[in-house]
Amino acid sequence: MLYRLKNNGSAARRSLDAAAAEAALQDIADRVEGSLTVELPTESDLPNPRVVDLLDANIRYERRMKAFAESNDARPTPAYRLEWLIGLVDLSDEGEFVYIDFRHPKLKAVFGGVYRSRHEWDLSPARTRDAFEVFVDRCAEVRRQLDTGELSCACVKVVAGEDVPLQVRRIP
Repeated sequence: MLYRLKNNGSAARRSLDAAAAEAALQDIADRVEGSLTVELPTESDLPNPRVVDLLDANIRYERRMKAFAESNDARPTPAYRLEWLIGLVDLSDEGEFVYIDFRHPKLKAVFGGVYRSRHEWDLSPARTRDAFEVFVDRCAEVRRQLDTGELSCACVKVVAGEDVPLQVRRIP
């Protein structure tokens, strides 16, 4: 993963307390009268942070991505520190590709999609590649319009994900 935080901040790798996580999951399962299985991120001796260590990268989730796209705010939260990120999240049954770019003062871009699937029939990786190419082209066009003054507004958000169609939202 490559990333940049506001004010040249740095992230740290978070350690997980497996027992506490398991207890919290069991509590949720008891409330919904069901069972849950969650695979915690794999620990290693590497000191580098992962995408899961950057809480601001949680915008990659469909619900949060849609909420951000529909809001009138230039950032997901006032304390949002992430300026730029490109990375992969490996899950047991698939892999996620994440791209976040808030470096331009008026362009905010978020993309997420599946790059690896355990299902041979799943076309998500090819769809993600094609969708990312369209996304990058649209971001470049919006950036050009903002930089030349052809488009005048406080902010433009370009958002797309696995289950979030490409959206371009202008904030006056």
